[in-house]
Amino acid sequence: MASKLFMGDIPELMEKILNNLNNEINSLYSCALVSRYWCIIAIPILWQDPFSFDENNSIIPKYISSLSEDTLKECGLNEKISKPLFDYAKFLKVLDLDCLERMVKQCNFIVHFEYSEQDGWKKYPSTKLIVNSLIKLLIESGATLHKLVVSFHGSIMMMPEQIFSLLGRNESFFSRLQHLSLGEISSVKIESAIAFLRALKKHTTKISALEFNGYEINFTEAEYDKYDQLQLTLRYFIKSQKQLRLFSIVIEDKPTFIKYYGIISALESQKNSLQEIIVENCDYNEEFEVLKNCKILETLRLRTYCDYKIPLKMLDYNKITKAT
Repeated sequence: MASKLFMGDIPELMEKILNNLNNEINSLYSCALVSRYWCIIAIPILWQDPFSFDENNSIIPKYISSLSEDTLKECGLNEKISKPLFDYAKFLKVLDLDCLERMVKQCNFIVHFEYSEQDGWKKYPSTKLIVNSLIKLLIESGATLHKLVVSFHGSIMMMPEQIFSLLGRNESFFSRLQHLSLGEISSVKIESAIAFLRALKKHTTKISALEFNGYEINFTEAEYDKYDQLQLTLRYFIKSQKQLRLFSIVIEDKPTFIKYYGIISALESQKNSLQEIIVENCDYNEEFEVLKNCKILETLRLRTYCDYKIPLKMLDYNKITKAT
């Protein structure tokens, strides 16, 4: 029986065994080297979350090698790039867009734009073009994401209209998304964040973990309308989900940010599913009253900068196992 197993005569069992090694990167690499058959099983597992273990930016050249010749030329990559052995993009389940952009910037064979007062823009290709081309590749590959990490700050990565239109034609990309982590949203990228959340709401209602990690505080008076619109969009997004279990909103080192403009009260729509809530840098207000309606809440973590204690007596301590 053992010899048949190692020869690959029981593919279903082999696949289950290797799937149990999804967090054992070195073991999966070793398995991929055993035989062609083992390699075919191990590689898709390895490439479900390549950003978690790649320290040398080696995944970027493999993704780039899957781009069409026309796209390579458009990005300024005119050198010969051999085609990959696997369609790595379609295996992706965890996407960190910040990490993707950072890796593109750090690739040795990619030359980036630099600005000179005398020569203007020089050196090619554009990192923005490459990043957006790789996002397009991932969307069109047939991949189905389970987790997405994205932020909207002063970086060059944007979500242009053509990317949103691609999502409309490839609905499976976000159809099984369960974990969404939103990073910093700066004042100059509020509109991009709003457009992204609206597009995402059309494609997924199954998010169980939503992490929201903040804004820039330095808004001008003219930008507050956009800021209010962002808050409203986030409230609608929360209400659109069917079974949110974890909600976290954390703004590090910014105690001046104290209002959530209805975001906490929007959790009322998730009172039957929420098990853990994390809120940091806040002042207590009437919005928090909705938390007492959460029927299966187990963990509540609050950090406040106000001078008085949050009245946690409103909550049922018999249901909550950890509150700080």
